[in-house]
Amino acid sequence: MSLPTSKGPLPIPLSLGAYKRHVPTLVLSILLLSTHLTLLTCLLLFYMASSSMSSRGSGSWTAKQNKAFEKALAVFDKDTPDRWHNVAKAVGGKTAEEVKQHYQVLVEDVKNIESGRVPYPNYTATE
Repeated sequence: MSLPTSKGPLPIPLSLGAYKRHVPTLVLSILLLSTHLTLLTCLLLFYMASSSMSSRGSGSWTAKQNKAFEKALAVFDKDTPDRWHNVAKAVGGKTAEEVKQHYQVLVEDVKNIESGRVPYPNYTATE
């Protein structure tokens, strides 16, 4: 995530899916730039904002499900037995395979952002 500088905040990259689904990114970018959140939390916020337009995964995710997903990931780490069943139970309305796939999409987006494969949005400065 980019930090504010003396010249103002730097833009942060959004997932490739954001561009594919034509979700308005300006409002989301402002939200993300004004907070100090982890990259995973930022991506979860993005998916909450765009869940009704999602073409990835199996079905859309509500904001409530995404928040429960985020909390469950914090509780059930990678060493937890039956992690995805526990996460699915915490989320509600999703199978273990669906939550695992949702997580894998987020991990892939993080990798793309960190590797620089996702371009920065091309915003113009207004004064």
